[in-house]
Amino acid sequence: MFILKLLRKAILFLAWDEERLMNYLAEIKHHRRLIFSILMVLVATVIFETGQQYYYITRYNLVEDISFLHLFKTHLYKWLVWLILSTPLIIKAQHNARETELKNADIRNYAIQILLLVATNIIIISFIELIRSGEPFSILLFTTEFLPFHTFQKVPLYVLGYFLLAVMLHFYFASKNLQVQVQEFGDLKKINSELYEKLSHTVTDRATVLSIKIGNSQKVIPMQEISWIEADDYCVRVHTRDSNSYLMRMSLKALEEILSSDFLRVHRKAIVNVTMIDTLESNGSHYLILKDLTEVPVAKSKLKMVKTSIAI
Repeated sequence: MFILKLLRKAILFLAWDEERLMNYLAEIKHHRRLIFSILMVLVATVIFETGQQYYYITRYNLVEDISFLHLFKTHLYKWLVWLILSTPLIIKAQHNARETELKNADIRNYAIQILLLVATNIIIISFIELIRSGEPFSILLFTTEFLPFHTFQKVPLYVLGYFLLAVMLHFYFASKNLQVQVQEFGDLKKINSELYEKLSHTVTDRATVLSIKIGNSQKVIPMQEISWIEADDYCVRVHTRDSNSYLMRMSLKALEEILSSDFLRVHRKAIVNVTMIDTLESNGSHYLILKDLTEVPVAKSKLKMVKTSIAI
């Protein structure tokens, strides 16, 4: 899969498909910090391993005429093989990071994949070293010398390297996915706010009917049928145009908040439908006379507002 992907990228560059090339470069730029961090850790590991081996060789005169650069190149290509074979691990980490949590099955799959990758690495570099040695190819030589040597030399480092890479990639991609989700939620909130703003100019949240429970049934009263509403202890009494009244379990203040602009609070105990007002009377006290001749008291503090509302 990785080889096919490399071939596809190579063809892309050769064909110079500008749009795809720009997308590919943008993808690299998007993950440049991750790529830079991995490469820096890899270079540091190669330098440390090279320095360690060079110290023992020169300290105990194990090999004559060996240079640090030669050892560095040898270790570098081995770690490049390690890095190339890490592609399936990168893909898996990116896929697992989409989930909200890392499950036990995912951890087991990571462990199995890491062991398979390490085994593949050991086989490949052992084979390459056998070819580089100039010795005639021999399965016996491969299995008794090169394979055991690189197993003891590289397995612990490769396992640890893949483990750290998997952890780093998982949290990196999980962080990226979280940022995307936060951005999506932010965009959704913005869209909803704009939609609400638009609808608020055309749609009102005021009630158009009152639903009053009477026994086991509900009485639905259109707002235009209500004449006035008075406080009745912890409830309100709704009076209608047909001279009926209904007790409703709600406070006058709470009811005032959902009534349309046709309703006016004229007293601490009364709300009146403005369209039902006939006259305003004042003879020491103030009260409204409705079209059905009902008298509703008007508080002195509400008098100016009432006059303005009914244009008297």
